[in-house]
Amino acid sequence: MRFTRQHLIVAAFAGFGLLCAAVTADRANPPDMTRARLVSPEVTARDGTLLRAFLSPDGAWRIRTGPEQVNPRYLVMLRAYEDKRFELHWGVDPWALGRATLQLLRAGHIVSGGSTLTMQVARLLEANPHTLPYKLLQVVRAAQLELRYSKDEILSLYLTLAPMGGNLEGVRAASLSYFGKEPAALDLAEAALLVALPQSPTRLRPDRHARAARAGRDKVLRRMAEQGVISQGDAAVAMQSGVPFARQPMPLAAPHLAQRLVLEQKATPKPAQARLPLWRAAPQKGEVVSTGDGAERAERKLKPEGVIQIETTLDPALQTAAERLAKQERAYFDDGADIAMVVVENRTRNVLAYVGGTDYWGRAGQVDLARRARSPGSALKPFIYGLAFDALILHPASRMEDVPTLFGDYAPKDFDGTFSGAVTARDALRMSLNIPAVMALDRVGPLAFTLALQNAGAKLGFPTADAPSLPVALGGLGISVSDMAMLYAGIAEGGQARALRVRAAAPDAPAHRLFGPAAAWYLRDILNGVALPDGWAMGQGLLRARRIGFKTGTSYGYRDAWAAGFSNDYTVVVWVGRADGTPRPDRIGRDSAAPILLKTFGLLPPDRRPAPPVPSGALMVGATDQLPPALRVFSRRPAAPPQQQVAQLPPPVISFPPNGALVPLPDAQTKDTAVQFKADGGRGPLTWLVNGAPLGSFDRFAPALYTPQGEGLARVTVVDADGRSDTSEIRFKRLR
Repeated sequence: MRFTRQHLIVAAFAGFGLLCAAVTADRANPPDMTRARLVSPEVTARDGTLLRAFLSPDGAWRIRTGPEQVNPRYLVMLRAYEDKRFELHWGVDPWALGRATLQLLRAGHIVSGGSTLTMQVARLLEANPHTLPYKLLQVVRAAQLELRYSKDEILSLYLTLAPMGGNLEGVRAASLSYFGKEPAALDLAEAALLVALPQSPTRLRPDRHARAARAGRDKVLRRMAEQGVISQGDAAVAMQSGVPFARQPMPLAAPHLAQRLVLEQKATPKPAQARLPLWRAAPQKGEVVSTGDGAERAERKLKPEGVIQIETTLDPALQTAAERLAKQERAYFDDGADIAMVVVENRTRNVLAYVGGTDYWGRAGQVDLARRARSPGSALKPFIYGLAFDALILHPASRMEDVPTLFGDYAPKDFDGTFSGAVTARDALRMSLNIPAVMALDRVGPLAFTLALQNAGAKLGFPTADAPSLPVALGGLGISVSDMAMLYAGIAEGGQARALRVRAAAPDAPAHRLFGPAAAWYLRDILNGVALPDGWAMGQGLLRARRIGFKTGTSYGYRDAWAAGFSNDYTVVVWVGRADGTPRPDRIGRDSAAPILLKTFGLLPPDRRPAPPVPSGALMVGATDQLPPALRVFSRRPAAPPQQQVAQLPPPVISFPPNGALVPLPDAQTKDTAVQFKADGGRGPLTWLVNGAPLGSFDRFAPALYTPQGEGLARVTVVDADGRSDTSEIRFKRLR
């Protein structure tokens, strides 16, 4: 039969039509990659070490695994056992299919399968009956996968989805659960068992059927020896090894932090996704990846869309050591007390270790005690002195009076019930005397003090909705271990506080000024001289590799014991107490928390940075009488202004809204959605609070703007620069 030009044209159009039909069918019915998305969320340390994995949304341990994460010997055996020509075929191996068919015809039953790794991935993605139509569908799916993904990407899918018994899927999950190690560390016998397991994951489960698992493993080893993949001697040695008879727990380091980060990630609105394939193998470091929108970026990892893989700043070795230390120390407490701890690198504000509690699966163990607000006792006193130093109303050498003193109806006492008389501010802070601290706070102002901490990023809790008062000097507020660490790292870094960083990819947080470098240097010098706990002044104390400035605290009723300290490079905060807040009689921060703090510093590498030099603004004197006259003796009150000035500045009075007023809620349909607060009198700036929460500081002639959240009662307070205040109790009401 002669082919004319017309025949060729018809054939070309027919071929083109078939190609278009195939492409259309492929686009209309792509492989279902849902199971590839449903992998276990992971939280890792800064070097990639797995801290904690979580069950996938469908209840499996399915941890994403790439070829680079697995022992190469395992990969060689996997290809030799499952798919010798994996790198050569396009999803289907005709030779393997032909061999399997011939063996079936000769033996009358299936001797070996003809499925390639790509076909197995297709089956793992879409579970279907083992019938001929679905086998043909696997062939089609395998071709689709080969068109879409590279060989490494297909291999990564197999390493992630292969069934390994029970709810274990993938090589990494099986390696961690059966052997307690990453798949990169598998030995020959372990690798052979994981090659065999997907053949019959229920029958070969080593934790339930150890003999069958061993037989399956040995079958793989014998075949590998016959094919020359491994030596006969290595196979014989590997066959002498036992198989694991129980599953081991998955990694559970920093469980409280990992839980919080995963929940935050799930709650975060997803940004616009770059147009990347659904599943991408991790590119090499420095590889340039096009995002499809004209932009390019270099990334160390790409992962499937929707997969949660969070890299933290934690140091894995230090995290393990800190958790071990906390558990050891908790064993010495016989009253159910627990320990929380945070370790920070000062320069970067990276969190290196995070202990939210020592018994995650115990009673109340999943309460993150490192983020729970607790009373700090005296642990915040350094910041009162720092603000006073910065305002030039106090100097470390200033003389203060530790004597019985009334502050209105408030009569604080020192911890031991005695008084020390005349002391310097330096000694008052080192000895943690209460009266001098309250005197300093009285001058600084409780509101100014708490606002300074809040502006630095600390989240404070107050027992009432009233404006902060003098008891905050002695622990009359709540603060978390994390925020305490953030504040103390600010002292170490010259008075500049920044939010702590726990995500490796997070940018540096903006700095907030607590106080100037001179005040920070004064505090460093004072806290470096705090006496060590009993048992540390001799022996261990003399062997310290670094200078540590620290402060302890004990809350009212002995509910909370604190120790917070810093060196040139690191900050450590330790809290000891009961999760339910019940008292621990006679357990104080100096005895309970300080020794743990010092032991934690012993886990850290030597400091690399020297101590900061004396800043230019610091006033260095050897004795109190060398100070300027105004700083020699601390006065509870500033010098009184001229009488005529007092007459011109009466205390502030709220002019709107007046006490007892019914204030209509602003109309949401208009642009004016805020209520204006106004006050007469007072010395500016005026600070406004609503239900105890600071609204901000405003010029005395400017109104404060507040947007109500809804109907209800509100307590509005205004405080002037001299600490004088006025309050209105009002009700917001929506007009019908």
